[in-house]
Amino acid sequence: MRKYLLLLRVLISDSIRGIGGSGELRAGKKRKRPSIFAEKPWLALVISYSVIMVYSSFFGVAMTRTLKLLGMEDQFVSSVAFMIPVITVIFGFMQGISSLYHEDKTEFFLALPIKPGTYVASKLTEAFIYIFVAVASFFLPALLAHAIVAGRTVGFYFLILPFILLNSIAPFAILLIPVFFLMRFTRFARNKDRFQLISNLIFTVVIMAFALTMSRVSSQMGMEQTPGLLIPESVYSPGLRYIPSSLFADLMLRNANSWQSLLYLFLLAAVNMASVAVMLFAASKLYLPGVLGSKGSQAVRVLTEEQIRKALKPRSQTRALISKEWKLLLRSPTFFMQTILSSVIMPVAMILGGIIGGTAGGDAMDSIFADQIAYFQSDAWWRSDLWIVVMVFVAAGVFFGSFNMASSTAISRQGQTFQTTKLIPAAAHRQLIAWVFPGISVSGTLWLLTILVIGTFLKFSPLLILVAAIIGWNSTYMVQMAGICIDMKYPTLNWTRENQAVKNSKSAMIGMFGSMGLAGVFVAFGFLLNSVTNGNSAITSSFLLVLALGLTAFFTWLAQRMASELLERVEI
Repeated sequence: MRKYLLLLRVLISDSIRGIGGSGELRAGKKRKRPSIFAEKPWLALVISYSVIMVYSSFFGVAMTRTLKLLGMEDQFVSSVAFMIPVITVIFGFMQGISSLYHEDKTEFFLALPIKPGTYVASKLTEAFIYIFVAVASFFLPALLAHAIVAGRTVGFYFLILPFILLNSIAPFAILLIPVFFLMRFTRFARNKDRFQLISNLIFTVVIMAFALTMSRVSSQMGMEQTPGLLIPESVYSPGLRYIPSSLFADLMLRNANSWQSLLYLFLLAAVNMASVAVMLFAASKLYLPGVLGSKGSQAVRVLTEEQIRKALKPRSQTRALISKEWKLLLRSPTFFMQTILSSVIMPVAMILGGIIGGTAGGDAMDSIFADQIAYFQSDAWWRSDLWIVVMVFVAAGVFFGSFNMASSTAISRQGQTFQTTKLIPAAAHRQLIAWVFPGISVSGTLWLLTILVIGTFLKFSPLLILVAAIIGWNSTYMVQMAGICIDMKYPTLNWTRENQAVKNSKSAMIGMFGSMGLAGVFVAFGFLLNSVTNGNSAITSSFLLVLALGLTAFFTWLAQRMASELLERVEI
């Protein structure tokens, strides 16, 4: 146990230390004081997760108040019980592959006087700790806020932490078992990068399809049909019956005011112990052979004469630079998953979450959606509530754009090869366009598709869809320009592994969570101005639009200026 804890401490410290790896560009020979994030890399994690926790608490308060009016407070607990394993599986698959199979120090640790099983257990624990911190950041503040607003008993507060912990261990343990088999016995798994990219895409589609299927089942059958002594009352999501850990966790927390919760806690612990035991057995047989036998290299690609002729064909300079950026972004699954994949998952997850919540809520939720449809078909949204519509679209566009970190890591992804960028005979503004084009195009496309889906469901008028598209495009563009400015200020160039350039780097985290904070600022300014102007919707809306356009123009000008100075002052 002592060696296990010592090794776990070393692994976690090494992982956190990688966050502070800087590699900033220096202008001249002037020495700059190291960033506080370089000296205290854990501070970046604290700040980033604090932002998530603030949003989580707001979400818990808003949802609980809505459900309390309908007399469905327990619906919140059931929804969280179902979402925890979903989030655990999605993030666990990404973190598990990255942490377990992108390890370049395995041979070093195995040479130490420790048992292989100790190293395997430490690696698995390290991978789970990051998953648990992420899951707890998403749901712990929401559950605490729910308990306060709903007036839960004291026992509810004591069971929140076991609810989150034990509801995430079993899904993560079961998830890793097929991963071990794939990495050990398939030829497909020999190429780490290809395995990580394709498997993440497939697994994301499977999870979304499962959530949608559960929502359809919910509309066709009720949990009141569930038999057995262990489930004496109805639960709101039929998906829980297929996830024992979530089912027992849900029943445990909903019965926190009775001794029956201890029975469900015991059953929940038993399910987790069985899952972990099976996972450890599989890991002892499959993990080390799989990770030591995997190869990340690819065969050298040989171009045909036609491909060579096509590659050498004269083309636009801007088009060539944009093509280079796309190839750099998509050359590695790590770059793709850490920059673009989350921005694709977020709108899909939010839409499916609305569908699941709507079907699980029954007639009460149907009436709410009917009221919303009637509202947007009337002229009330632009006569009296235009400022709310503008504020929501501006903040939502910023929030959606914050998950796309393609621009906030554009410089860092180039690594040491960025030093040769100065030699490219292209103007600074052309290179700037190429750096931000992937992020802007992806964010703009996703925003348009999201608005079309939501607008079709809520029957938006064509004018409202056009307003939402334009405002959202401006917001996503603003976020991407702000992101490239941050990356030019704090680039991470001295990296040895690709995930160091895009995962937990200063530019990525500041860009992502700074944008989330900016969305909150827009909301705060909207309510403040509406109060100051005595509810004048036109003035409030105009100010929000002017503020958004002004920030967009400012970040565009700042990015052009910083790009010119950066390309001129970098020493080769």
